[in-house]
Amino acid sequence: MTENQAYQLAFKEINLTYNGREFSGTHIPLYKSGFSIYPNPVNGSVINIHLDEYAGIIDYNIFNLYGQKIISKQSVYVNGNHFSIPSKELMPGYYLLTINNNRSYRTLKFIKK
Repeated sequence: MTENQAYQLAFKEINLTYNGREFSGTHIPLYKSGFSIYPNPVNGSVINIHLDEYAGIIDYNIFNLYGQKIISKQSVYVNGNHFSIPSKELMPGYYLLTINNNRSYRTLKFIKK
C-alpha cells in the first residue's frame, strides 16, 4: 500500500491478512443452504423437506399469507438432509415456511391442498 492511492476492497467470504506490505487471502466456500418442499402442493398430512448438505439444529416457522404464525418449532435436530413436518393442522391454502440454521435464513412458499 502506498500513500495517497485509492484502494477498493470487496468482501465475499474470505479470510484476509495484511503483513505490512501485502495482502493475502483464502477463500471460504459459501455454505449451501438451499432447501425444497415436496410434494408441492402438499396433499397428505406431512410436509417433506430436503436440505442441501446439512445436518444439525434448525428452527422453522410456518406462516399463512396474513403473516400469522401457524407452526413454530425451535432446536429441531436434522440428521442428514431430510426431515418432515406434520401438516394435519394446516387448512388448505398458501403458506410460507422459514428455516433458520444460525448460518442462513431461507423462506419458501408452498400450497396445502
